[in-house]
Amino acid sequence: KHGIKLRDVSKVLEQVRLIKTPQEVKCISEAVKLTQQLLDSIDPFDFTTEQALFNYVVAQTFELGDGPFFTPIVSTDEHTRFPHHFPTHKRIGKTVLIDMGVRVGVYGADITRVWSRDRRVLELYERAQQFVQELVDSVKAGDTISQLVRRWETWNPNKPHALGHGVGVEVH
Repeated sequence: KHGIKLRDVSKVLEQVRLIKTPQEVKCISEAVKLTQQLLDSIDPFDFTTEQALFNYVVAQTFELGDGPFFTPIVSTDEHTRFPHHFPTHKRIGKTVLIDMGVRVGVYGADITRVWSRDRRVLELYERAQQFVQELVDSVKAGDTISQLVRRWETWNPNKPHALGHGVGVEVH
């Protein structure tokens, strides 16, 4: 009617966003640093429930940065197996998982941390961390994501969790 034609430029924007400017890298790096600082300061066993720990984490993201980058995941014991669990009034048990990120401007981090008082969980977690470190150490210039995913899948054939995802503007 008005001679205006809309075109889908989402693919072009996606390609442009792949390459970060120095300012974008600075914001992402700051978000990662603040997220690690917050996670390092937490002893989840000092909290009574998932909800209490969740409330603390959210409040601290506003103290350190511009709030949470996405709704934090705080779970304990059997709830840790649900990738996008929303906190309940369940009492903190032997194992706690927090997946969160501090936002800096429009950028943010996404870090998952696990604490446990269960020896079996700690051993499994240690094995997983060793494999991820071996995977990181194996990366060479020119490797493709699909090559890394194939290596990951040899160790993790049931694939309850992905290898990872990008950081920056979109995470969850």
